[in-house]
Amino acid sequence: AEKLAGDYPLLTGQRVLDALFPSVQGGTCAVPGAFGCGKTVISQSLSKYSNSDAIIYVGCGERGNEMAEVLLDFPELKMEKDGKTYPIMKRTTLVANTSNMPVAAREASIYTGITLAE
Repeated sequence: AEKLAGDYPLLTGQRVLDALFPSVQGGTCAVPGAFGCGKTVISQSLSKYSNSDAIIYVGCGERGNEMAEVLLDFPELKMEKDGKTYPIMKRTTLVANTSNMPVAAREASIYTGITLAE
């Protein structure tokens, strides 16, 4: 299978990300960083304000309480499209593998997320 060229920009709703780290719809984005630097906040913001049709959230090696927070917060997040409000969970798939899981399982969660996105 051949990967299609990206023709449309992924508008994140965060001007600094759109300007410094532009991406395309159908492309791949990663939010790496140290503990407590705001990766979850950025991920939730991207999920809420981006112009994408589907969201694959891979929590690989996250702390268990952080994933529990994501599971509690995501169902409450709403997005507005064409003047109507929709829950974000309608277009979101969460793949969770916490830091206490074996390394092989955490690595497998990354490939699972990639496969789902393709």
